[in-house]
Amino acid sequence: MLLIDQADLNVHHIFFDDNADEGDSCIVDTRDVVTNEIVSYKKQMGRYVCKVDPIKAILEPDYFIQ
Repeated sequence: MLLIDQADLNVHHIFFDDNADEGDSCIVDTRDVVTNEIVSYKKQMGRYVCKVDPIKAILEPDYFIQ
């Protein structure tokens, strides 16, 4: 579970995971901490949740910067 406050512009949570797949198979449950509403897959991907290639993350020192 990834709890975020969408109204707080001073904090930006990012969850890096290699299993952040589309739809029900996405293992990250992103919720708004104030309203407890589920953040849609479309809204969370690329903003709060980033899919990671584990091999590239290990082999490329600047993977997370790129």
